[in-house]
Formats: sequence, C-alpha cells, structure tokens
Amino acid sequence: MSTASATHFPQVRPATEGRSPRDWIAPLFPDTPAAVPHAWHWPAGVLLVLGGAAASLLRVNGHGAWDSIWAQDASVYLSDALTRSPAAALTTPVGGFLPLVPRLLAEVATLFPVEWAAAVASTLAALVTSALALLVYVASSAHLSWRLSRVLVAAPLVLAPIGQGRFGPDSGSVIDNLATLQFPLLYATFWLLLWSPVRIGPRIAAGLVVAGTALTTPYALLLLPLAALRIAVRRDVHGILLAGYLAVGAVLQFVTFALAGGAGGTLRPNPVWALGEYARWLVPHTLFGERWEAQRSPWGYGIASLTILALALAAALVRLTKPRWQLAIAAATTSVVLASAELMTLGATADRYLYAPGLLLIAALAALLAPRPDPLALAPAGVLALILAVVSALNWFVPNHRSAARSWAVVVAEARMACDHSDGGRLPVDLSKVAPVGVPETGGGEVSVKTHPSGWRVTIPCRDLT
Repeated sequence: MSTASATHFPQVRPATEGRSPRDWIAPLFPDTPAAVPHAWHWPAGVLLVLGGAAASLLRVNGHGAWDSIWAQDASVYLSDALTRSPAAALTTPVGGFLPLVPRLLAEVATLFPVEWAAAVASTLAALVTSALALLVYVASSAHLSWRLSRVLVAAPLVLAPIGQGRFGPDSGSVIDNLATLQFPLLYATFWLLLWSPVRIGPRIAAGLVVAGTALTTPYALLLLPLAALRIAVRRDVHGILLAGYLAVGAVLQFVTFALAGGAGGTLRPNPVWALGEYARWLVPHTLFGERWEAQRSPWGYGIASLTILALALAAALVRLTKPRWQLAIAAATTSVVLASAELMTLGATADRYLYAPGLLLIAALAALLAPRPDPLALAPAGVLALILAVVSALNWFVPNHRSAARSWAVVVAEARMACDHSDGGRLPVDLSKVAPVGVPETGGGEVSVKTHPSGWRVTIPCRDLT
C-alpha cells in the first residue's frame, strides 16, 4: 500500500489522549433525562415516604419514638419554641451557629397540644429523613441506572446501622431527632449538587434542601468545593444558585458564630488522629453496625471491613463491574474530609457525627460496584446490598441515649402537677415523692422537668398545661 493511500485511514488514538481534566470530571455532573410523569408517581412517592418514616419511628426502643424525646430537642428546640416568640427562637444560635430546620420543625410541634410534642417532633424528623431518602433515590438516577444501586445509596438514610448512639464519649442517636437532622441533610446535599433536573419542581426542591442545609449546619461549607467544581464543569444557572445558597449560608453561619462569641467544645486540630478514628470507628461500624460495640473485636472488624473495601476495589479494577470512578472518588473524598472536620471541631469521637460520612462511604462502594448489563455483573452490588440488609436488620434496635429517656407522658403530667400546685413559684414539699426522678422547677409561670435521668430538661409554660 502506498503512503498516499495510507493517509486516508483515520489514526486510532487512546481514549484518554487529548482529554482535559474538565472532560474527565464532567461525568460527575451528568445531564438528567426528563422522566415521563405517570399518574402513580405521586401516590407511590407519598407511600414510600410514609413507609420509610414508619420504619424509622419503629427503631426507637425504650418508651418509643412517640413517648420520648431527644436531649436537645427538649432542652433547646422545644423549650425555646414554647417560651420565646418565633422570631426570637429562630434567630437564637445553638453552639454558636444557626440551626434553621430544627427550629422550624419545633415551631410546628408547638401548634399541637403539648402532650403531643414528643410524637410530633419525632414524626416530623422521620418524615424529613424519609423524604430525603426518596430525593436521593431520584437524584442518583443519572449515575446509577440499576434500581438496587439507587436503593443502596438511599435506603441507609432510614436504615443505616451507624449513627445510633452506641459508642463514643459524646454518643447520641441520629434516629428521629430534630437536632441531628443536619446529618441526613448534609448527605442529601451531596447528591443534590450532582443532580441536574430539567423540570422546575425538582430544581426548587433541590434549592430548598441545599439552602436549608446551609442555614442549619456550618459543615455545609465543606461542600462548597464540590459546588464550585460543578460550576467549572457545567456552568449552569442551577449550579450557580446552589453554590450561592451554600456560600450565603456559610457567611451567615460564621457571622453568627462571631457575634455569639464562639462555641463550646474542645478543638482537636489533629488530622492524623481524625483519620485514625475514621479507620478505627467509621469504616467497621458503617459496614457492621454498632450493636456489638461492647463485645467488639477491633481486629476482626478491621480485617473484615478492609476485606470488603479491597474486594469492591478489585471488582472495579478488573472490570467485573462498570465503576463510576468520578462518583466513587467524590463520595470517598467528601466522606473523609467531612468526618475529619467534624471530629476535629468536636474534639471527640461521636457516632452521630460519623453518620453522613458513613453514608458517603456506602455511596462510594455502590459507585464502584455499579453493574454491567449482564447477570454476573449484578453479583457484587447484590452481595453488598445483602450484607447491609442483614446488618441493618440486626441493628434495628440499639440501646442508646434516646432509649433511656423518660416517658413524655409522665414528664407532662409532672409539669401539670407542678403548675397546679405551685404557689409563687414554689412547689409543695411532697411533689418530690410523687416524681423522685424528675423534680420540676417553676419560675415565671413556667415549669422545668427532667426528660432524661442524665439531667436534660424541658421548659413548659403553665399556660400550655391548663
């Protein structure tokens, strides 16, 4: 063949040659095809949210989700909603920062009789978490086409075995609490920053969630690099708005922090320690739960969890699966950064702070194990789903701070008794015999009652008890 004729054949180049970093990152922010709406979508979505909320409410043991209340839900959010004006309560920082979403939901709880406050607050928290799970399922569709993969990244919001309050010096459950909604919000916001819905309704929903997250937790600042990366790649108005919500929220949070004079707690700016805690606590307990914490074998947990991670990575590298590398790297990096920042600012290891990073680790595994369109390729994701399903079932009930809370019905009864028998702010001497655990204290037409043996209290105006 002559040289002249050879030039008519196209040259074959490696797939990666000539590709810029922007081209490689682009699949992290894919277009989301507009789904064809069906009449059954809305009722199915409502049923899924209600079902997820019901499952979440059934996970609280002790007196149950409807007859107990989490520590700060009572002492901060409900007490402030009952005793302050809405404007004053909504603008009062907690720990130096603004927690908008818990504040708003606490205001909703006060619209009902005080006897219902614990049930309403728990139900609202469960409904929000379940709705976020459905939103993550929808938002992940452009990345994960197989339904089971999308269930893998969405269902743990409701069923996760981590974040139940079994370990750590500052332990506390994430389940059905207003105060801890910042953690499922952070995880959902990660997915919403990757999502590019076509319709205006989903865009509004995504914007509300991202803005709510930014005005609820300062840790939303850590998602700004992901939002900026989206702008660099897509340069779309929706992405710019999402980044703007995060930026404005971060400014408001840190202005509030400065005006409030800082926050309590002990900083521990030691990234080596934080990474060690990530490997020691987060990875094993995300994959195997917290129920066996008292009898745990650190070496056994560590080896088993590392084996799962290694097998998932190997399956992706040998192309047994069709890995979404960009998604896996983004989720894993965000998981490590978020967990490290939370642990270093808290200064201690607390399981509820590892909840969102733990879910991001599961998302990274789901991305590595995204299946190819053949039966054999479905096995790795199916095995991971089976492991997490079994672990979640075995960790359905885990003893924690919430399970030791006092009955809300008893708390309200004691508060009513205190208001009925108070005289100038003083209680009859024999009231302590009636309620030796939660002796109420009155003052200014209000009564303060213990909601937990450890000393957490709720303040209720007497006018709400008569």
